[in-house]
Amino acid sequence: MNDGRPAGSTRGGGHRARDGRRPSRPVGRGRRNRGGGVMEAPSRRRSVCRTRALGLGAEGRAAGGPRYAYPGRRVPRAIEGMALVFERGYYARLPPAVGSPLAYVDFLEAAPWNLRGSGSGPRFKGVGATLMAAVERLSESLGCEGRVGLHSLEQAEFFCARTCQMTALGPDRGYYDLWYFEWTTEHARRFAEEPGR
Repeated sequence: MNDGRPAGSTRGGGHRARDGRRPSRPVGRGRRNRGGGVMEAPSRRRSVCRTRALGLGAEGRAAGGPRYAYPGRRVPRAIEGMALVFERGYYARLPPAVGSPLAYVDFLEAAPWNLRGSGSGPRFKGVGATLMAAVERLSESLGCEGRVGLHSLEQAEFFCARTCQMTALGPDRGYYDLWYFEWTTEHARRFAEEPGR
């Protein structure tokens, strides 16, 4: 049954940044050049995708459009989870930083074999929390002081509220009535320091 909601764990669809632009298509399907890890997107725009140090994943930039980051947890020949993060164009709603820039999580997903309820149990536990910790570090590196926001589908609300300890601001009428969650600087740093994650 299609109720008009987008698919994905925390992903929304068809949203626009504050300036009204639609995000360009993220880099992800391209070809590897023999000389290195550079990938070209199969589109008219040239995009660059390079692997991050520390093995967290890859980062892609779309020319002239919003900047994307893909922190991912990698093991040989597999990606255990992935997040799509908008690095600009979104602003905090929680005091004391109302209107300050934040990193916006558009998509966050663990690989199917890492989900609870998958046949033999998850291959790795805590993939989502590890990705959110990487997003927090990305937010710090962007000068957003750890502030992170996202819209969550119903099945991911518990993860956002309990596991990530994000503040729920309620359903967003302008965004498919999905619940909006946000981290303040203090919440994000507390989550990043939590040893039991």
